Amino acid sequence: MYWELYQLLVVLAAACTGAVFVLRTAIVPLGLLGTGLWAVLMYQARNIVIYHSGGGSTTVGSPAWQFIALAAALLLLTAVTLHYFGVFPPEDATAQADPDRPQEPDRGLT
Repeated sequence: MYWELYQLLVVLAAACTGAVFVLRTAIVPLGLLGTGLWAVLMYQARNIVIYHSGGGSTTVGSPAWQFIALAAALLLLTAVTLHYFGVFPPEDATAQADPDRPQEPDRGLT
């Protein structure tokens, strides 16, 4: 796999992961897309080819990076599974309160 393509896939997978865990939007499609991207990155982590301007090439790889990509893929797959069962994302305490009842302001510790 080309180094530039690998970098692009890392950015896309990280964007999917961020959208699922930070923005919490489109959890199922972005979670499954991110899981697939992280799985591809995991399998290709030892087959990265960097082409030099002189015509040579270098094959690099990292077993440690494979474990990081595997962990990210499993984390996203777990988020999709928990979303299917209605556990993720957790509901806020303010969202569970009665919407017709006005909220009392927080007065701090008194």
